[in-house]
Amino acid sequence: EKAADQWSRMKKVIVDLQTASGRLSACQAEADLWRLERAHAPQHAQKVWKIHQARAKRSRTFSSGNKPKMCPEQKILRKLEQIIARWARELAKERKARQKKSSHDAASLRKRRWDGVESFQDFKRRCGAVQT
Repeated sequence: EKAADQWSRMKKVIVDLQTASGRLSACQAEADLWRLERAHAPQHAQKVWKIHQARAKRSRTFSSGNKPKMCPEQKILRKLEQIIARWARELAKERKARQKKSSHDAASLRKRRWDGVESFQDFKRRCGAVQT
């Protein structure tokens, strides 16, 4: 509202200056301003939207002095939720490590399987088995 009032006053001043200098008539100056406003409208709308988004974001986040007070039960509940989440992450990490190890073991077993293409003695030598 305040910005719109300022802009309307500025338009009047611009029109007055253009007509006072004799460069344009009032009608032509207003038409030029209207064309400029229409050309700039998308950028203006985008800037207004970004300002509103920034204000909304600032209102959602609390500064250190504005944090809402939590009762002791809420603090304990939040701490327990954090512990459970950490525990779940650790379990997932261990599960992933086990899967990786088992796939690595399976790959190494495939490498140590004799396929009949190479001689059996070469296979034993390759796998590090003791020759008899």
